Amino acid sequence: MIKILGVFNEITNTTIPIENFNLLSENKYEKHAFSYFTKEAKPVTATFDIADNGKELVVKVNKLPLKEGANNSNNYLYFHFTNAEGALKSYTVLEVNEKIVTSFLKSEIKGKYTTLRVHYNGYTLTKDLN
Repeated sequence: MIKILGVFNEITNTTIPIENFNLLSENKYEKHAFSYFTKEAKPVTATFDIADNGKELVVKVNKLPLKEGANNSNNYLYFHFTNAEGALKSYTVLEVNEKIVTSFLKSEIKGKYTTLRVHYNGYTLTKDLN
């Protein structure tokens, strides 16, 4: 079994506009690859939250995956940061095995990134860091 977890930093010269990565923003509808054919969006329930405790942003899932270590995309949380120009600067994939998956010190990301986008189990949330 191959488990791929990746971290990519300082991505430059991308040819895919960052808008193509926007699965879900302020509205609560998921855009599937198949939606181009069906033209229907389906409502999505939040599967995690990004809490701001003043010092850091904390990503906490609402429910853990049923089977730890199973070869299932629902076990992975994906996040990335973009800069003011919309360029993808960091992309990370984490295996979810605890409710608090990750956190970011606000002092380390302020001024460096402008947007945080997180995806887990069919739900995507975009956070403006300005």
